[in-house]
Amino acid sequence: MSARALLRAAAAAALAVGGPAAAQKPYAIPESPAFTFLNVTPAEVSRPTTASAFAANVLNGISPAGQLQQGVAMDLAPWSFVPALRITPVDYRTNRAKYALANTSLSLATVRGAGDSASLDLGLGLRVTFFDHSDPMADTSFTNELTRRQLACLPTSTQPAARAAAVACQRDQVAALRKQWLEDRGHWNDASFSAAVAGGWRFEQGALSKNEWRGVAGWATGALPLGRGGQVVGQLRYDGRADSDADGLSYGGRAFYGSASMNAFVEVSGGKRPAEVSTRAQWTGGLEFRAAENLWISTGFGSRETAGGDTRGVLVADLRWQLAEGPRIGLPGF
Repeated sequence: MSARALLRAAAAAALAVGGPAAAQKPYAIPESPAFTFLNVTPAEVSRPTTASAFAANVLNGISPAGQLQQGVAMDLAPWSFVPALRITPVDYRTNRAKYALANTSLSLATVRGAGDSASLDLGLGLRVTFFDHSDPMADTSFTNELTRRQLACLPTSTQPAARAAAVACQRDQVAALRKQWLEDRGHWNDASFSAAVAGGWRFEQGALSKNEWRGVAGWATGALPLGRGGQVVGQLRYDGRADSDADGLSYGGRAFYGSASMNAFVEVSGGKRPAEVSTRAQWTGGLEFRAAENLWISTGFGSRETAGGDTRGVLVADLRWQLAEGPRIGLPGF
């Protein structure tokens, strides 16, 4: 791999890590909907990039006797399996359909059925980001400036030390430019829209012929800027699962305004919840402070409803881990 190609690959990888520092996303779409549907966090996730690798993973999940095996976890970009399809950096920035396709992921997982050691659950999920204007890779001015900075980091020789220094230089430049573009240039709260769906089956004793549909879940999240220092985020969620007592449509919304270290917020949620709790909307509002890179402390007042009744005017204190999002792929040729 040439020095320039190495830098380009490192740039795409660096941009795919982390989300806007100032933006919290409490209503983020699950990165891997199948894992969320099964309520599992796999220790190892396979990410095949070729049809043969995908087929090998599928075969490894089925025993010679034709039974489903537990412990399978995959997350992949379906578009990369189409031989004639190519999504260039220009396509990523200018073609809405190809942008959405590049940010589409398919997840699959198997896990032992809850309360039934003889059965296996399989989950299948699809996630799509239709647009995200806070994605730096979709902005021409950002990519042009990034290219100029990359060229300034090219190694002076082919020696390993020079190449390592060039990659370190490039990563520093990416981090600095990304932070500047998102925060200083005000793109952290730009508009976005994502959706995801997941469903699953239960297989008695792992037998493929003995399956039972376990239901479906869906998410849709959108965000709009609120001036230069805030954002409005909303999510709709649907649950229709065989083992859930909170089936139906629920919603949540949050508006906040402030800076990268402190925000004033108001939040509302409602819809289907467990049978002993009504569907009346709940709300909270107050201030939140950034305690660390991805950790916020929220405090304020609001209304929360529990099985014991409605509690109003209660002091609410909470910790929020930022759920960051970024480009799903390293763009080819960039």
